[in-house]
Amino acid sequence: MHRSIYITLIIALFHHTICAQTRIGERTLHFKDEKRNRPLTTEIWYPTIDTLKQSDKAFSPFTRVQTVRDGKLPTGKLPLIMISHGTGGSRLSLEWLADALVQMGFIVAAVDHWGNTYDHKIPLEFLKPWERPQDISFVISCLLNQPDLKAVINPDKIGMAGFSFGGYTAMALAGGKFDFLSLLNYYKTIGRNEINVPEFPGINK
Repeated sequence: MHRSIYITLIIALFHHTICAQTRIGERTLHFKDEKRNRPLTTEIWYPTIDTLKQSDKAFSPFTRVQTVRDGKLPTGKLPLIMISHGTGGSRLSLEWLADALVQMGFIVAAVDHWGNTYDHKIPLEFLKPWERPQDISFVISCLLNQPDLKAVINPDKIGMAGFSFGGYTAMALAGGKFDFLSLLNYYKTIGRNEINVPEFPGINK
């Protein structure tokens, strides 16, 4: 076997062994930003030493890692990754990514962006991108204000990931600016199909 292939295989097997030993705890939290009147249901995943209970083994149509509902929180402080779903998605849309990040030693939290989820569609909320980064910032503050979570989250190591509209959310939190006039010009020229909202055809007109 070629040396580099052999080393790669060893690393892959070692990584798989570590991942296989990592149990994942999961909790659902309910926050509300009273100033904006926005309920923000949040899912968190984290390493846990608790074992799966029979009640944890719920049916899912998707391939997923079984998680320990309300499992014991880890000891020591871990970095936190926030996740923002795409338009019309949900906090569980990127659970596969959350599971992988937990197995690498992160705590992960994902937010339902109110009015822009698959089960709660409000047309106007599909057109308000500025609400999303505020959702994430608010939930981070909530997590760090909960004594049990504050004890396990490293406030100096908080990252962000997102898909599609969630990608915009991540860029906005990093300092990206939304240029409405450029977007409007793009929509009126070559970008009409890209900017259409599938759930509400024609809402951008």
